[in-house]
Amino acid sequence: MGDFKVKFDHAISYFDPVYTSLRLNVIGEAEVSCAREGDEGDVRWISDLIAVPLMDEFSRLSSRQISYKDIIPHMDTISHSVSMALAPKGIMLNSFVIIGINPDALSKSSIELHDRMNASKSMTPADYAKQFEEAQKKAQQSLDNLSQEQRRKQEETRKVAELHMAQIQKDPELAKAVQDADDAGAAAGAAALKSVFASPKKRFCSKCGNPLGNGKFCGKCGNQIR
Repeated sequence: MGDFKVKFDHAISYFDPVYTSLRLNVIGEAEVSCAREGDEGDVRWISDLIAVPLMDEFSRLSSRQISYKDIIPHMDTISHSVSMALAPKGIMLNSFVIIGINPDALSKSSIELHDRMNASKSMTPADYAKQFEEAQKKAQQSLDNLSQEQRRKQEETRKVAELHMAQIQKDPELAKAVQDADDAGAAAGAAALKSVFASPKKRFCSKCGNPLGNGKFCGKCGNQIR
């Protein structure tokens, strides 16, 4: 009879009382004695045998409303079920341990989202104030770490933005184009803005209404253009 170790890693669906439907990667190791030699095929075969009682026990724990975080204390029950499942195959279970119970990527994201939402519900005004203060400190640290060149570019960007905002506030046509950008989407808005900036403004004589050129006087009535 040979003694050898069997490492296993099984994906098990688990309905958690707190986080609902999860997909868990259950990783562990068993030491067994049997008539087999313990080659790769034997290890894979016994690992597959272990998966069945493992899933059954996890299902029972789920039905008892036990969180996936609290499964390890039930190791004796799980180990006994695995031992009973292997015995009819002539396999003696000498030791059994679960090394980790890890949610897969999607389940982990769901757990983190649930925990964040619960944490926000319990936050007091003082907690929010502290969080806001920490965010301000991080923002200031980011500014302090900017190089001179980065600061120069940031200041240029700010000045350009202020200039564009001033133009928008003074020009109803431009303001409408900006509104079109919000209403019709980025592509239509960009086209509208380009049209406004690219097209020269038409001027008309305040006295006779005649279209004006670049001169200082109206070509039709001679009115001085101010």
